[in-house]
Amino acid sequence: LSICEPVSALIHQLNDGLDPAAKVLGARYVFEGACNGGVYIGRAMRKNFGENCPSHTHLNPYGDEQVARWQRFRSALIDLVLSDEERNAVLSGALETFRSFIVLMEHIHPVSEKTQHSGDHHGL
Repeated sequence: LSICEPVSALIHQLNDGLDPAAKVLGARYVFEGACNGGVYIGRAMRKNFGENCPSHTHLNPYGDEQVARWQRFRSALIDLVLSDEERNAVLSGALETFRSFIVLMEHIHPVSEKTQHSGDHHGL
């Protein structure tokens, strides 16, 4: 499995079936929400690895603007008037994005069958 395959599969899924624009909005919700978590991960990385740790900027791409951006995005979503079909497409896009991340992470860091079935998820 190439690292590009999960990304290609996600793009195909977002363009397939239900309203593609609404599905992309669901994917964007996942990406924007992930930036919220990235703030905390980036902070921990700076604390443990120093201010020059290059990865923390990728985890917090908006810097001090993250909270304001998230609030604007959420407000825009709340203000949208969606049909049931469009709402289902947004949810479908979000779920497909989460599933694609799981596939991608399993590709990058395979989980052994023993770990998977042991019930030990390291506190997760």
